[in-house]
Amino acid sequence: MKVNLKEQTLRKAGLRIIDIIRQKTKKTLDYRDEPLAKYCPQYRIWKEKKYPQYKGKVNLTMTGNMLRSLVVILAGDNTIRIGFENEEASQLAYYHNISGAGRGRVLRRFLGISDEGLIDEKLYQILAAGVIVET
Repeated sequence: MKVNLKEQTLRKAGLRIIDIIRQKTKKTLDYRDEPLAKYCPQYRIWKEKKYPQYKGKVNLTMTGNMLRSLVVILAGDNTIRIGFENEEASQLAYYHNISGAGRGRVLRRFLGISDEGLIDEKLYQILAAGVIVET
């Protein structure tokens, strides 16, 4: 017996995972539900001056472009690949997730989903609806 998922189901699941990433980031949490590292004092002061609406939350949404450009790049062959359609957003995400942002190379790993994060009722419903069983 072989179990596959429809391409459309994988795409919907990818969109749900993107939604989970955006929600966690908005709540200032990384993909493991840990608080995102605080901004350094100099950057926080600069950000408060440039963006008066900034309330001190580290949610990686100075302009919102980075999280808005997060898309499902590939959905097929039981695989989902999520990435950025904007090169600048991709570079910013790289700094936060891989190399570290700023002079202190601070990591804020927002891009991903933990095993616990996969326990999501909406995601479960999407996946369950698209299962194809081949015998």
